[in-house]
Amino acid sequence: MLDLEIPLCFLYGDPISDVEMDFLHIEPIRERSGAHDWIIQEHSHPEHVQILLVEHGGGLYRVEGEEIAVPTGSLILVPAGLVHGFEFSAGTDGFVINAATAYLRAVAGQDMRLLEPLSQPAVHPVAETDPATSMIPALFRGCYREYVWSAPGRRAAIRGQVLQMLVALMRAAAQPPHRRPTGPRPGRFPARPRGSRSPAPRPGASPRGARSRPVRRSGGADWPAGRSDVSCPACPT
Repeated sequence: MLDLEIPLCFLYGDPISDVEMDFLHIEPIRERSGAHDWIIQEHSHPEHVQILLVEHGGGLYRVEGEEIAVPTGSLILVPAGLVHGFEFSAGTDGFVINAATAYLRAVAGQDMRLLEPLSQPAVHPVAETDPATSMIPALFRGCYREYVWSAPGRRAAIRGQVLQMLVALMRAAAQPPHRRPTGPRPGRFPARPRGSRSPAPRPGASPRGARSRPVRRSGGADWPAGRSDVSCPACPT
């Protein structure tokens, strides 16, 4: 049975047509969160990964029924397709990237290790004294500068910065995070092709975390967790 209360969005609160679907979008956290009183209700991005850098403030990251504290100086990973939301303290800022899974696969090329961190929701610490993560804030700022500038070579410049970001994420994931959800691994990146069936859950695994329950879509293909036929009330078409 479909969960009619979980909206599907590409950018929370915006029409789908506002997004470059094969690319990425980056903006300051305060722009969208501040406009929603610092609370982003539960929703899902079917084909996009979210990466957030929290430089000021913090709050809570809710994902698939779990809660993770987000202190200042955090990197938040939201895999594609997972139901999630945020409750930020007023004035929280940093950057949020929405990146198409197909775009990230193209950037990673043949090195699938770069995509592994994006399959697991987590909050990682970012510190100037940590060689693995110290470059991340500069990469976000450089990516944002190129994104809004729209100068010649924009996509090439952003691609190079995103590649460096994937390397930094892989290194950060090799260290202990602030916290990961205690539920089962939600699945490997990239997502299964459309039309494939979800594998049977592991013995003792939580169906909520695994999101392995298939549902019949209107086109006849199976799809995980029964939310892809739901329109987003916050995302007018």
